[in-house]
Amino acid sequence: TVSPPDRVGREAILRVHTRATPLHEDVSLERLARLTTGMTGADLANLVNEAALSAARQEFVSVTHECFEEALARVQLGALRPLVMDETERRIIAVHESGHALVAHHLPAADTVNRVTILPRGQSLGVTQFTAEADRYNYSRETLMARIAVGLGGRVAEELTFGPDHITTGAENDLQVVTDLARRMVTRWGMSEQVGVVFADYRPEEEYALNMRSLDPDALPSSYSRTLIADTDGNIRLNEASSVYRQTFAMSTPSSRHTGGLMLNALIDAEVQRILNIGRDMARVLLTEHADQLTLLANALLECEQLDRSQFEALLREK
Repeated sequence: TVSPPDRVGREAILRVHTRATPLHEDVSLERLARLTTGMTGADLANLVNEAALSAARQEFVSVTHECFEEALARVQLGALRPLVMDETERRIIAVHESGHALVAHHLPAADTVNRVTILPRGQSLGVTQFTAEADRYNYSRETLMARIAVGLGGRVAEELTFGPDHITTGAENDLQVVTDLARRMVTRWGMSEQVGVVFADYRPEEEYALNMRSLDPDALPSSYSRTLIADTDGNIRLNEASSVYRQTFAMSTPSSRHTGGLMLNALIDAEVQRILNIGRDMARVLLTEHADQLTLLANALLECEQLDRSQFEALLREK
């Protein structure tokens, strides 16, 4: 398998594919290379073609940076799709996307916001698009926690703006992404003190598919079959058991491999929930502190429908 090119390689490939394409003076191939992390040579060729088609449709004499931005959004996120929404729906989406963007803006370890839009693309009702300032090959715990906080920023923004009873289903994909990321932190990257510095993802997938809510208490040792619980902070414990025995039970290795797998699953689920709770709290603190910016950004999206990086950053400088 051939790895995708790095930033220098992407810039060289873009230079080859744009040799016969008239480019506007605002186009920087170095900037485009930074925006296209992870794209292959074929992806970049497709991007140039899409940008040229966009310029032709608008009868431009040269391909502008905005043509490339639109092509990039089309390639990565899907085509714009017509969808009639009432003002209530539009406001929910504007608040949701503003939450993602604002949390990222205030977390130094987060990727840079490149574009925020409430125009439906592909399967998304709105999109916050990010760009990494440099190619990354390793990710720190700080960076991963920032990504989780950003991912939960939309849901938290909805809750703070409309109340907990009016959160929506719009966070489904966000929850899927951050849950997978938190689980990898626990089971693959040794970033959980409770589970330890261990690669714990070696068991068959079906064993790890069990969730705490579906844990069969009859599969646990009979005398403690209904006492293993995880509290709202993600801590796993035995209900009404002494603290000493509670720790012994959680850390011991039962003779039954199946039972051990169930208990490890419960511990992993609890740790995943704890990490997600930390990320949610990070987002809540930032969005509460910058509530005025959240309102400002949501209103700007309702008016303009789309903000690029320069517009987004200029808007927040006003507050």
